[in-house]
Amino acid sequence: MNDRRKKITGVLPLLLILLIGIAYALMGFWIPPVGDDLGFIDSFQSQNDCWYAFPRYMYRAWLWNNARMADMLNPIGYIFMPQWLKAVSNGVVVMLMFYMTLRLASQLNQKSPFIPVLLISILTFAMRWDGIWMEYNTFYNYVWSSTFAMLALCFLFSRYSSSDKWYCWLMLPFCFIASAMHEAIGLPMAASLVIMLIITPFYRNAAALRRLVLIAMISGGLFTLTSPGNFKRIGSMLQPEPSIQIIFGSAAFVVILLLLSAYLFVYRKSLFYTLLRSPWIVYVGIALFSSAFMLMSGFGGRTGWFAQLFAVIAVFQVITKSGFTVGKNFGWICSVILSCMIIFHMVMLAVWQRKLSEETREVIAEYRNSTDGIVFFDYTKDSQLPWYLLRKNHGVPDDDDSYYRYRMRRHYGEGRQLVILPTSFNPIPDTLTTPVSDGDFILTSRMPENVSGDTIVAIFPRIITLIEDKEYIINEFSYQGRQLYLLSLMDRDRGEK
Repeated sequence: MNDRRKKITGVLPLLLILLIGIAYALMGFWIPPVGDDLGFIDSFQSQNDCWYAFPRYMYRAWLWNNARMADMLNPIGYIFMPQWLKAVSNGVVVMLMFYMTLRLASQLNQKSPFIPVLLISILTFAMRWDGIWMEYNTFYNYVWSSTFAMLALCFLFSRYSSSDKWYCWLMLPFCFIASAMHEAIGLPMAASLVIMLIITPFYRNAAALRRLVLIAMISGGLFTLTSPGNFKRIGSMLQPEPSIQIIFGSAAFVVILLLLSAYLFVYRKSLFYTLLRSPWIVYVGIALFSSAFMLMSGFGGRTGWFAQLFAVIAVFQVITKSGFTVGKNFGWICSVILSCMIIFHMVMLAVWQRKLSEETREVIAEYRNSTDGIVFFDYTKDSQLPWYLLRKNHGVPDDDDSYYRYRMRRHYGEGRQLVILPTSFNPIPDTLTTPVSDGDFILTSRMPENVSGDTIVAIFPRIITLIEDKEYIINEFSYQGRQLYLLSLMDRDRGEK
């Protein structure tokens, strides 16, 4: 019985991670291009006219957009990979993110499954997946970037970076790319590694390959600041979130890490100084410096992804080093409950993403075939999704998702305005003497009297009105020579950007 339990202890976390990877690989087939995905696909296809189109695309992305390798390399996923490989590779990288987090947090032990299962559940339920928005671009920028960074750190602190094996030297370009994937992970990682060099003898004791890996990672982090267009987005959000809301809504584990560090400094000084002289300081530094990026942006959500992730790693490293344990029976009961929650959650994510994908593809098909951009379709709004999905799923963009509607209009509709009306409005009456309504939608022939602007990004303005103390976004459109107005209930979802 003990041998069987020991095997299950080691296998259970890995089985959960495998399930998560399979779920995200499946969902990769059900992510129709909208938003940033469409933008980057269009951008590359419009300039794919010669053999050097890809390196030229990378240069132009660096010149006009940013110095993120995640954006500069995305044609590999968007254009060069077949759909099946794009979906499977995304599932593998999501799986690797969970595995590497366990690896760096030192939670792959044989005593109890509770700590690793708890860590997996935190990554599943407490991270801001709602900001990932079910787009490949955000997976590349945040999930892939964090996974690559953890792989590079794992190699840096492993025995392999001191090896004479020729293939270990191939990690040098990877480590540079890993650090250059995103400025909110690359620069904090570079700064944290420099701090580690100052307070530890790491560089002095390192072999040649380890030193070069370290230099590559610091260089990659600094590279993210080299783009001339890198600073355009600072302060571009017209509705910045309060700092308290940003911190506790998108970086709660950073607060926990700071409180835990203060406790160690006061009550466990020996452990605290031992941790300071170890790679722990790097994970703490990434969490803190990345939090500064988030606060500077004035917007939470996925901007706090790296801060939250590395704070979790640092917190669980403390738990491991402090010798924290739980009772066997309690640990097993909690592990079973958490595992069931994770399995249910992942299955339902996949089920709903397939449904939302089918809706999105149908809307796109009808939109392409329409002559006026008007589509009659009862799609699932984000606010109608079950609460246990935690807003991770996305399908047809709501009326208030201005950027996504803009991308669909530009790519699928040849510039025609996209208007999605409930099927109960079909046919639209010849005269609308009184407004007609269906759930969250109101159709009227008159512009509401009390209107105001509610714009997050200047180039995508929105107009709203209040009806019975509820916010409605106004979409004006033309139908058979008449000006009509579709009022849609505003959905201020947490992942909105």
